[in-house]
Amino acid sequence: MKIFLSIALLMLFAACDGENEDKWEKRRPDSGAMSQSKPGVCKISDCPMPDEGVACCTPFAECGFDMAGTGLNCVPNPGTSQRECVLSDCELPAVGNACCTPFGTCGYDPFGNYLQCFSLPPKVNEPAKPTCDVEKCDAGPGGEPGCCLPNGKCGLDSLGIGFCFVPPPPVPDAGPPPPPRSTEPPTDPSYDGQCPSYLGVFGPVWGCCSDFGVCGTFDFGQCLLAVGTVLPFDANESDGGVTDGSQRCKPPKR
Repeated sequence: MKIFLSIALLMLFAACDGENEDKWEKRRPDSGAMSQSKPGVCKISDCPMPDEGVACCTPFAECGFDMAGTGLNCVPNPGTSQRECVLSDCELPAVGNACCTPFGTCGYDPFGNYLQCFSLPPKVNEPAKPTCDVEKCDAGPGGEPGCCLPNGKCGLDSLGIGFCFVPPPPVPDAGPPPPPRSTEPPTDPSYDGQCPSYLGVFGPVWGCCSDFGVCGTFDFGQCLLAVGTVLPFDANESDGGVTDGSQRCKPPKR
């Protein structure tokens, strides 16, 4: 049923093409040309007003007319299309035969009888694939050859078997080792024997009494307290009843 309906529409369109050719000489008041001057651009105000229906733009950006006025079926105006369909240039579809649609574009005939030509399905818009120049990829620190990752970035063939891996991040510089602790006791007033000293990994750790009345360790020229050390309410508070583990001392006189 669809095939016969399409044939009838095509015959009607062809019969009306020559009969109503003069109707398309009618212009809008602000129209200056029968069709748009630039290909691929359709301005409805420049399209001729048909005797029936409304002016519209086809999906190919050409002036047309819509008989129903719904904007759902815009037919190109007779004689205005500049497209040309060369059947020999149309690609062979996967099913059926190549053909030319009434819109002057290549299509396909799935039934192979040339009675109805459908527009080709839209192509999938694939994003551009990233490019990578392997000659610009640096070798690894151990001489591993550079290679290209699927995302277009450089990698390393760490195993030497053709598999490209993401290069490991560089190891941050730890900086110079800490200076050795002095074996001589400090001369600061905070080192007065109230707080115990002990031998650490890098040398002796000297105990000192901070200005808060709590024992700490002397380093970098001052008496330091560990993070989280509980400070007394009163710097002159005695050790009686203290259960937080911190050792109280009498602050030095400066």
